Amino acid sequence: MGKEVWNYTFTRIAAMPFQPNEHEDAVFEFDKKGILLNAYKTSGSAGQSGNALLDAAGM
Repeated sequence: MGKEVWNYTFTRIAAMPFQPNEHEDAVFEFDKKGILLNAYKTSGSAGQSGNALLDAAGM
């Protein structure tokens, strides 16, 4: 395929108890010449922060 993919993960930990954390990824896809082909954001599933320690703690 020859694509390069960059992934940036963002997690906001809720300040108030029992509030859900926010998690999203920004994904950038480039071709062999470094030209941006696609950029998009994805949201994590409930209970999936992208951080194994937070997920294990139920945060």
